[in-house]
Amino acid sequence: MKLFFTSNLFNVLLLLHCSLFTVHYSLFTVHYSLFTVHYSLPPVHYSLSQNYFRSPLDIPLKLAANFGDIRPNHYHAGIDIETEQREGLKVYAVADGYVSRIKVAPNGYGNAIYINHPNGYTSVYGHLQRYDNKIAEYVKKNQYQLESFQVDLFPDSALFIVKKGDVIAYSGNTGDSGGPHVHFEIRDTKSEEPVDPLLFGFDIPDHKAPVFNALKVYPVNHSGVINGKAIQQRYSIINKYSNSYQLLENSVINVQGTIGFAVEGYDMEDGNEEHFTIYSLELIMDGKTQFNATIDRFNFNETRCVNAHIDYEELKKSNEQFLKLFKDPNDKFNAYKARTNGVLTINDTLLHHIKIIAKDAYENTSELNFKVKSNHDSKAPIATMKPANIENIIPYQYPDSFQTNDIKIFFPEGTLYDTLFMTYSSTKESPNYYSFIHHIHNIYTPINSNINLSIKCHNLPKNIESKALLVHLDSKGNASAVKSSFKDGYVVGNPNVLGDFAVMIDTIAPTIIRLNKANGMYPIQFKITDNLSGIKSVRATLNGHWILMKEDAKTQTFTLDSDKPFQTNTNNGFHLEVVDNKGNKATYTQ
Repeated sequence: MKLFFTSNLFNVLLLLHCSLFTVHYSLFTVHYSLFTVHYSLPPVHYSLSQNYFRSPLDIPLKLAANFGDIRPNHYHAGIDIETEQREGLKVYAVADGYVSRIKVAPNGYGNAIYINHPNGYTSVYGHLQRYDNKIAEYVKKNQYQLESFQVDLFPDSALFIVKKGDVIAYSGNTGDSGGPHVHFEIRDTKSEEPVDPLLFGFDIPDHKAPVFNALKVYPVNHSGVINGKAIQQRYSIINKYSNSYQLLENSVINVQGTIGFAVEGYDMEDGNEEHFTIYSLELIMDGKTQFNATIDRFNFNETRCVNAHIDYEELKKSNEQFLKLFKDPNDKFNAYKARTNGVLTINDTLLHHIKIIAKDAYENTSELNFKVKSNHDSKAPIATMKPANIENIIPYQYPDSFQTNDIKIFFPEGTLYDTLFMTYSSTKESPNYYSFIHHIHNIYTPINSNINLSIKCHNLPKNIESKALLVHLDSKGNASAVKSSFKDGYVVGNPNVLGDFAVMIDTIAPTIIRLNKANGMYPIQFKITDNLSGIKSVRATLNGHWILMKEDAKTQTFTLDSDKPFQTNTNNGFHLEVVDNKGNKATYTQ
């Protein structure tokens, strides 16, 4: 377990108690209201205190997901704690503090609570079934005042003061949860950066070291060769003894020029078959560290860089997670520990020893050892794989654009992780589309931010211009909507992927289905779906007054507030209106 210490607390105590110094109370003002202390000195932080936090549950902690696990377009910001496939378990405040934020959403963390603690950290609890009574009353009051199921509330610090061990909520399965569990985070309150909760001493038995499965070696910058080929090579790995690994074949890999490595593997904990992303990977060549990816905290603004940390193409094609041990030129993720970028240049004829060390948060360690060597004469040219398309070069260093008569693409600064040798083509439209189908490179190249995309419309009737939208097409031709609008003959949007795009229209209203029609059945639920552009708003009224409907995005269900009287066999004056993102409207009245 890693321990860190800051001297702020020691310095404050020394000023207060040491008789050798005169204490000037005018240097700081202490406000005892609640427990919030305001100093003119920097705030006191108990960095990664091992005994400060208790468990958020009163059952043995077993994880369903770890901190830093690879997720679509982001790192997992906490740990997922299993709840024995049950909902309704008591969730406890892990330390003294006050509720600083309450968020309700149909996706993401669902029902969530944030508690600020006086040690400089914030605990976060997500996917909750329901809140404790006082918090629940406060939430519902605000939902009715705002006339919105989704709320993001920041109560006064005096409103919900909690003690360590107080019940704050009950475990559930709300939001983007794949099953009952509690998502738990610890964040640095000031920076809002999540920190690995396992570094704070929670009682989760773990004596298992990470496992290596496979190694990849890549040519980098189009100037690398592996075993005579300018393409990436894959090697199987075996466990030689204990936690020491080696390559199944070719203990010496022949390389030339600039290369990079990636490994596929996983971590486990005692008594748990779940596979977790490896916490820490270090690349060492000839005894010197070349790269260290230890994901123990990160900034949410950088979390999309996860797509540069993995072999994105391999993940999309085979769902295998290869973690790279080298940085792309425009990978801005600041959690990497080594100063070097992990790209190795090997043109001598020496034998180089490569060691890759994998660790978990409990310092359980595995090693992979192998050697690389170049037989190449450094004065002779290296035969490398040149990019297929050198006409459409989109540099990563600054903004750039691409344009034809039918398409405009703008790449803002910071969009690309590396220079893109972009391929482009178009296919004439089919009856389903009101544009050409534009093939913008491929779906296997990740981008860090949205591009600006404008596609020219063909044969689009003027009376339905407002219904036009961009769609992204998968390999089977399935369309997913991109938020977009019609402007001057083009449909304009900001997708965050590359691949195939076209223009379609959405003139079909959403669908409303009453799920339980029998008299007296509760809860009263509706399933609401849309064929393409997506739901923009759902509004329900009872006798002319707004009424709360709880939304679950993953099931597309809306549940009527059970506190309001509603007879299923009478005319209640109930009205439900649903609008999609292209203004198509559906209603239900009873």
